[in-house]
Amino acid sequence: MNRRRTLDVSHLPTFAFGQRDPLWWGVMGLIVIESTVFVLGLASYFYIRGNHFEWPPSGSDPIIRVLATVNMGLLLLSCLPMHWANTSALKRKLRGMRWGLVLASLLGLAFLAIRIINMQAVGFRWDSHAYGSIFFTLVGLHTVHIIASTLENLVIAAVLFIGPVEEKHLVDVRVNGMYWFFVVASWVPFYVLLFMAPNLFRA
Repeated sequence: MNRRRTLDVSHLPTFAFGQRDPLWWGVMGLIVIESTVFVLGLASYFYIRGNHFEWPPSGSDPIIRVLATVNMGLLLLSCLPMHWANTSALKRKLRGMRWGLVLASLLGLAFLAIRIINMQAVGFRWDSHAYGSIFFTLVGLHTVHIIASTLENLVIAAVLFIGPVEEKHLVDVRVNGMYWFFVVASWVPFYVLLFMAPNLFRA
């Protein structure tokens, strides 16, 4: 009679941070895919830019750049409470995770409010010209990421406040923070190209 072979994994931890967690790899895959989309967006921008002498066609109001700069500052500032939430997850400190996510979410909501105002003030539409099309495509793409990330922050924060909080939620906070940092960092090149130096790399 053949003996049934078994593998005892009871000594393994129920959760792990970083590369030892499958969720970490899932989020990393998502970041790679979305980074590819952003790169394709940048390539489209430069391709369209190369076919137009006047760029941007209607010029840009200084208030647009001011609002965009304030928004860039809010995003960078949001990294501080998100870092607080991340380190609190490592230390298993519930208070830091809760309020770190809440503060990052509030900064994300403030960013979205200013972005709406900014988009209404640009003075052109997505279908006004080629610049308007690529401008609203890139800004809209990033706005969707901010909306999704902010909602995710709020959902995880609600779970941490309402409970019950399990060890797997510590991993959720960590990978959520990793994705938030990606969303913030990915906006930097678009901020420079679209608002600060639209004539940069002019042909």
